[in-house]
Amino acid sequence: MRILHYEPAIRLELGGVVRAVLDIAAEQAKAGAKVTLVTHDDQDVPADFPGEVKVIPGPGILGRLGPGVVSAHSLCQESDVIHLHGAWSLANLQWAEIAIQAGRSYFISPHGMLDDWCMEQKSLKKKFFLRFGGRKWLERASGVHLTATAEERQSKKWAPSMRSFVCPLPMDLTPFQEIPPRSLAASVEPAYTEDPPIILFLSRLHEKKRPDLLIEVARELKNEATIVLAGDGDPNYVESLKRQAEGTSVRFPGFVRGPAKVAMYAHATCFALPTSQENFGYVLFEALAAGVPVLTTKGADTWPEMEASGGAIVLEASIDAFCTAIRQRIASPEESKGMGAKGREWALQNLDAQAATRRLLQHYEDHSGAGIE
Repeated sequence: MRILHYEPAIRLELGGVVRAVLDIAAEQAKAGAKVTLVTHDDQDVPADFPGEVKVIPGPGILGRLGPGVVSAHSLCQESDVIHLHGAWSLANLQWAEIAIQAGRSYFISPHGMLDDWCMEQKSLKKKFFLRFGGRKWLERASGVHLTATAEERQSKKWAPSMRSFVCPLPMDLTPFQEIPPRSLAASVEPAYTEDPPIILFLSRLHEKKRPDLLIEVARELKNEATIVLAGDGDPNYVESLKRQAEGTSVRFPGFVRGPAKVAMYAHATCFALPTSQENFGYVLFEALAAGVPVLTTKGADTWPEMEASGGAIVLEASIDAFCTAIRQRIASPEESKGMGAKGREWALQNLDAQAATRRLLQHYEDHSGAGIE
């Protein structure tokens, strides 16, 4: 099976969508599919990526393909399945039309962008997009890939006739098999050499993930713990967080990747993500795999799975709720250690990249007629 994935920019700092595209495409290539990753910017494509990478010109005006449209036509002809990512892209609408013209099936992964919280942000623009092409784009797709039943329920409000299916994202947990030493975390963030317990937030610094709430939690906790907000984001928003954090012990180590990221998870007292919306939430499952207790909210579509793991507590998104839960984790180290161990065992047993990949490939075959070789 020849599969084309399109994502405008492969830059990990842009968040979970890029990570998802890389993982899906890489695992499909490992499973034997011929995978082509098409992008305008391949900055963070790994050197050992097992598929083919095509960098095409663009993007053009308003995010359209621009001069890359010529390449798109030929690439569609060479593919059996076109997989598009995200929701608010005029280029994706172009890819869909090109796929139809070529007699090819296209699939969509909205990555949570049709969830209730997301739809409330700039809602007029999004409803306009859906009314004038977006809904038709969703409903003509051979399949719309959603990662949790909660995401499917919210998404279908906007395109009731779309052919949706639920399949988890494949996760490469190889980096979590062996836990790096605390010194590696300390090389990125010196707070790991100090006495106060570490409460880690590791994600894109974005208002929907509520890092601002954790700054107020830090103000309440004072010297009881150090809150580390690891990640990058819009420079203006990051600066506003740093101004808010003045007078607190909050640390901002920036974007972290690789073994240092695993070490930061593993050697924290707990991981906290008071999010308003996550369709899958890679960082939540990474934290479980690293063996750290997780505190999150029902804003994560996968909260039932998190709770069932035994390694996570689902809270109200409030300062009081997070302060209380953090203090409980600090006061009960053995209980916290047990939570972390349960979560790690669950993650390593249940987050099987090969199984998720087989399911997604089977959906391609079932809904497009493209055979799996």
